[in-house]
Amino acid sequence: MLLLAAAGLLACDVQSPPENAASRSFDRPLLQVGNALASSGYDARIPVRVALSETAATDGVETSSSFELLFDRFVWPRTVTRQAVCLQAASFEVKSLEECTAPAQGLTQPEYNPVRRSVTFRQQPGARLKPATAYRLTVFASESPETPGFFAFDGAPLARMYSFDFKTKADSNGAVDELPPSAERYCAAQTCAKACAAAQKSCKTDCKAACASDPEPKTCEATCNGSCTALATACKQPCGCLDGATCVENGDLIGEKPAIFRGCGFSPCHSQGFDEDPTLAAPPPLGLNMSSAAALKATAFGATSHLSQTGEAASIADLSGDRFGRAMPLIDPSNPGNSFLVYKLLINARNFADDQLVPALNDDIMRLRAGAIPGMPMPAATGPDSNRLGSDGASSQASLQLISDWIAAGAVLSCE
Repeated sequence: MLLLAAAGLLACDVQSPPENAASRSFDRPLLQVGNALASSGYDARIPVRVALSETAATDGVETSSSFELLFDRFVWPRTVTRQAVCLQAASFEVKSLEECTAPAQGLTQPEYNPVRRSVTFRQQPGARLKPATAYRLTVFASESPETPGFFAFDGAPLARMYSFDFKTKADSNGAVDELPPSAERYCAAQTCAKACAAAQKSCKTDCKAACASDPEPKTCEATCNGSCTALATACKQPCGCLDGATCVENGDLIGEKPAIFRGCGFSPCHSQGFDEDPTLAAPPPLGLNMSSAAALKATAFGATSHLSQTGEAASIADLSGDRFGRAMPLIDPSNPGNSFLVYKLLINARNFADDQLVPALNDDIMRLRAGAIPGMPMPAATGPDSNRLGSDGASSQASLQLISDWIAAGAVLSCE
């Protein structure tokens, strides 16, 4: 991977960095903010997002709002910090962190979602912005990773500074604390989604019994089953999703046989019968066994990826490395952006929906493969249509997001 820009350059620059800056190199395009989102309300405590604009102030933002920045490239997790933005009640231009009168105002540690290529800033529990007040969210650009600013995974800096103006609602009546992912929330969603599924199954059984004496039992059952499905769907909406992104119903990651890893643990890859009889099968490739939750914990948690081991400290999982990808943990609970497993899934273009594979994303997937994440993508091809992620009925994109959500929630292995 290419070396980062030399230290000592200007920390922030309102304009794009000069073409001859040290950070410029072949096939390393500047990082850009594609969109900035805020909360305009809540649906069962899930934020309803509104896009912020650089050209006009956006009205109606909740005083408890979080803020999500979506980038066009994969971000270097080390540069995801509270100091990379400024949120303050002002409309004048802020050119650097030093000019920010309220740096990281009440914000928690930001969360990086490598699947969405997004960074979310939430307010501290109980913290609120002032009602009916104009605010500006400034995103800093920097030429050195030693100063606040976002960088792409290969060290390319943010193209320029971004500023988004908005105005909060007149009161805080609709405000709620936007909580980060946690094991408790993940298990609550799992429990609720399973209860909904059980209720739907029971409802259909009752329908069959109730319609047995009907003159037209098939018509009766069809109508009744439609009501059961609608009931279950209504139940899942408030409790079966994590932050409105991916429903838990798409796959169970904590069961004895996690269906979501079907393409990895149940093909001749990271299982090979090793969990069933170690004497009859060779250990799975690179020591990673994904055939069960227990096997995954034993081989992936706290284990450095073999493919990312470089240098004198290769055996030590790197929480915030000087070089992206060096000695990265296979699974870093609560941090999908620093989990090698997620990137092995990201470099498989088939894990994305077709409409997501815009040329820019496809190009960045190739850069990720060439410069930081070696080896074959996951799942590997073992048949004509095998190298895609997902359990039956779930899309690869949804399954990929679910794995990232699961890791962000602490990589829960049991809700007992």
